[in-house]
Amino acid sequence: MNKRTSSLFRVDEQAWLTMGVVCLIALVILAFRFGTTHPCYPIRILSTAPSFSVGTPVSFKAETRVGKIYEWNFGDGAGATENDPVTLHTYGRAGKYTVVVTIDGQCSEMQVVNIGEAPVVINYNLPPHIICADTAYVGVPTTYEDGNAGSSAWAWRFDGSLVSSFSQRTSHIWSSPGTRNVLLTTNNRNDLTDHRLIVVIDKKAGATSARPPRQRTEGSNRPLIVVNDRPNTPPLTQVDNKPKEPEKAPEVTKAPPVSDEKLQVMLFQVVDGNLVQDDFAQYICNNMNLPVMYNGSKTTFSAMCADLKNQKRKKIKKITVGTTKDGTNCILTMDVVVEKKKSFLGL
Repeated sequence: MNKRTSSLFRVDEQAWLTMGVVCLIALVILAFRFGTTHPCYPIRILSTAPSFSVGTPVSFKAETRVGKIYEWNFGDGAGATENDPVTLHTYGRAGKYTVVVTIDGQCSEMQVVNIGEAPVVINYNLPPHIICADTAYVGVPTTYEDGNAGSSAWAWRFDGSLVSSFSQRTSHIWSSPGTRNVLLTTNNRNDLTDHRLIVVIDKKAGATSARPPRQRTEGSNRPLIVVNDRPNTPPLTQVDNKPKEPEKAPEVTKAPPVSDEKLQVMLFQVVDGNLVQDDFAQYICNNMNLPVMYNGSKTTFSAMCADLKNQKRKKIKKITVGTTKDGTNCILTMDVVVEKKKSFLGL
């Protein structure tokens, strides 16, 4: 009597080997995916800037629990890949932009930012500019106006008189002919002045009339003398009509040009203790209370330097600086981001 063999033992040995290899590969893939993936934790995008306008750097920060690589899409065709949750971007055109951050290639979040037109920078340290005609007439109102957009207070003086007007546009009636001086002081500062020399003309003085000469009577042998009631030529006077040399307007002091890259190097020297806040005075026009967006928080330039002085150089990876300036190269605002080096534990 023959013994029956089980079908389990009739399976080919090579099939068993193939099944084992497939199972091993599946376990390796499963272990790899388990080690390289993580759940998506909530992401929050924080955006800060001195002003959300064209040409002003905007700081973006992605707040989340876990993250190593941050891929940014700023919505204007530009992007960046960072190992740090903070990045900077400057927009070249006004409009609405959708900013998207993808963390570790898996988790994403978006935010819409509104970028306005670049603000008009007005320099309040420039002297006034008087706009008027070079001639005026006695008894006729003449208009005078300040053409400087940086003026906010005005004081007009006509030919040395007391202040007679406090507006940007005024008029004056001259009572006598001659060369007259118009003086304008603005912003309640004696160093911000302008003056013009005006020639005032008397129209009536030019319209002279003469009596007709008397006719000689018959039989009179006396010479006929004609005397006009007014002389045809003006009398000689000692008045010096030579116009005075106009005073030169004070020159506006300009700050020396400085790049954002040089400011980054100088801030590193503040950390090292080789420079202090006064070494930046020529670039910020001695304004130590200059508004600064420092790591996403508003502060002053003086306070930022004090904080940098207490930092340790070996813990700082890089310092990013963005500035806005006026027509005299003076820095108006500054955006500074200090990026720290990551420790061995990634903290």
